[in-house]
Amino acid sequence: MNSQSISISNEKKGQSTWRFLMNELKPRGKWLTWFNVISIPTIIVGIILIVIRFIYGIGAVTNLTQEVPWGLWIGLMW
Repeated sequence: MNSQSISISNEKKGQSTWRFLMNELKPRGKWLTWFNVISIPTIIVGIILIVIRFIYGIGAVTNLTQEVPWGLWIGLMW
């Protein structure tokens, strides 16, 4: 009987932990702040570039070819 009560208490503890985490992850206050206005489009553009990079290769993102091995990176130096 003692092992049954322990397993039941562990299940309840797991549920309360899950409920606690979900309550803590809920947004509080305004979510449309200047930080979010800037960071959300930046993250979306980054995700799109990552997808393009993995689908078409690194040349599609950096404009590197055999003819122009520096691509866009030479513009960063000059």
